[in-house]
Amino acid sequence: MQASAANLTERDMRDISAFLALQTAPNVAYQVDLAKAAVGQRKAKEFGCGNCHLADRKAASVVPRLAGQAVGYSTAQLEAFATGKRAHGEGANAAPAVSLTRADIEDLANHFAQMQ
Repeated sequence: MQASAANLTERDMRDISAFLALQTAPNVAYQVDLAKAAVGQRKAKEFGCGNCHLADRKAASVVPRLAGQAVGYSTAQLEAFATGKRAHGEGANAAPAVSLTRADIEDLANHFAQMQ
């Protein structure tokens, strides 16, 4: 990304930022396991996902959106957090450590995927 952005002017960066800010997340209906999604909803509340990702999981600022993400994508990210391959936030935005089982990951991924 640095090579692509190296020659951008301040105006270019502002124009690109304004364009991206106007974009909306696509409304995609993923096939989810509704039983797992229901359990995932309870687990998300238990784990406090809404504290940072907001109640609708659409997040804001540097906190990523969870709502509407593909099951496979969320599963991969949650597995990376669980194994320590990826940090769950940084610095002041670091999330508390949460131990996730395989079932937790599947339930949460299905829950996030069915949210709009």
